[in-house]
Amino acid sequence: EIAEAFYRRAIRGTQITLAKWLEVQRKRGRIKLDDTDDAAGMLLGMFASQPQRAALFGHAPVPDRDELERRARTCAELFLKGCAR
Repeated sequence: EIAEAFYRRAIRGTQITLAKWLEVQRKRGRIKLDDTDDAAGMLLGMFASQPQRAALFGHAPVPDRDELERRARTCAELFLKGCAR
């Protein structure tokens, strides 16, 4: 039950919020995406999955705030250049 609540509120909630923002950008003509929910999941996965796996398996420390901010900027740039109009 705890895992399901975390998924619904944290993981899925974040994806839904990001998908709504992406949909606004799509409607404004700034980006081209067919499925903003799917794209939001991909972007979040690109940002979070690799550092989580590395930390989980003991190959890297949990990223600090500076590293997360750097990674967020890099992921956003890659993502937005990929779907820019």
